Amino acid sequence: MLTKAKFDQCNFSFADMSGLSLPTCELLRCKFSDTALFDVDLTDAVMTGSSIHGADWNRAKLAGADLRGTTISGLNLAVLSDYGGLRISESQQGAILSQLGVDVTPD
Repeated sequence: MLTKAKFDQCNFSFADMSGLSLPTCELLRCKFSDTALFDVDLTDAVMTGSSIHGADWNRAKLAGADLRGTTISGLNLAVLSDYGGLRISESQQGAILSQLGVDVTPD
């Protein structure tokens, strides 16, 4: 289990990170394209400024994780194991909620 690792501008595209336990780690400005994140524990991880596209999130733990400023596509909260306290920015809510079938429309 890593609890104090910091990764900055790393390319994790097509990597299999399934089952890794990375709570409280920093994954800043990293690229996650088609990355396998099955059962990964990213509790309280900071992933700001990253790019996440086509990742497989089944049973991942994102409780308390900080995804603000991250480009996200395909993140379905329904397949996560835990996402309580997940931090996202206002601009990300549409992409995340649309995966649940929720239409976010401005007033």
